[in-house]
Amino acid sequence: MNLSDVIALTRDIRQRVRDLARFAVLTLVDDTTGLQSAQVSTLAGETRSGAHLQEYGLQSVPFEGAEAVALALGGDKAHTVIICVDDRRYRLKNMEQGEVALYTDQGDYVWIKRDGHLVLHASTDVTIDAPSATFTGDLTVDGALTVQKDLAVSGAADVTKDLTVNGAGGIAAPHGDMNSMGTVLHSHVHTGVMSGGAVTGPPV
Repeated sequence: MNLSDVIALTRDIRQRVRDLARFAVLTLVDDTTGLQSAQVSTLAGETRSGAHLQEYGLQSVPFEGAEAVALALGGDKAHTVIICVDDRRYRLKNMEQGEVALYTDQGDYVWIKRDGHLVLHASTDVTIDAPSATFTGDLTVDGALTVQKDLAVSGAADVTKDLTVNGAGGIAAPHGDMNSMGTVLHSHVHTGVMSGGAVTGPPV
């Protein structure tokens, strides 16, 4: 057996090794399947399709043009999976080692910084859908605060901006004082106490 024979016999093996991993660019994403599927174009000019494998509990739908690694399981391009999808166009930059973030192309993000500071940035609003929420530390609200139901205060409260309470019981402070409540007291009204359900107006 000469060298040419060896090369011929190992050609298929060498090709499978080359096909094991390819740098690729996403050209299509389908999120309707059990495992999200994607189509990619490799730097070798190939088009491959396969499942986009993601970490349990983390889900995203990347844009076309994002970069990824296409793995051919067993060297067989017919069994391709897409992993390690990243997008240099939108990712957060200048992070420190050890920091973690979730981000979108619209500039919204959750950023856990090295000093223990967690930053949640949303361009419109934040919804917390839960029966109750507990803050073990202080809560600072820089803007106006609207309470749709009753507000109960068990300690001293210092309000420096508008506070609107829409609950039937209004403001309850059984165990403390409501300090600096000028804005609230001068805008607080009662409904349904006069004939025809008129509004009393603010106190004098």
